[in-house]
Amino acid sequence: MEAFCSKRGHVLTSIVSPLTSDGTDHCHGEFISPDIVDSRLNGEFDLKEAKAMASVARACIQQSPSLRPSASQILEAMRGHRQLLPSVA
Repeated sequence: MEAFCSKRGHVLTSIVSPLTSDGTDHCHGEFISPDIVDSRLNGEFDLKEAKAMASVARACIQQSPSLRPSASQILEAMRGHRQLLPSVA
């Protein structure tokens, strides 16, 4: 099953994947791009939590659906008990 954007008529992975395909690791590096953090937070967020959520999102948009984590794996990662992808840093 694929997530679908009804407004654009695209599979969501085809929209988001190019944002991370430039070889830049926005999840594990020292820098979290302001483009991936909700602007309504006004810069007030825990960097460690932002990196963890970016890592979860990155795992969820793997090109092959078989490589994406299950809902229970995502929950474990969000609770801090599991790392979904190996750290690049």
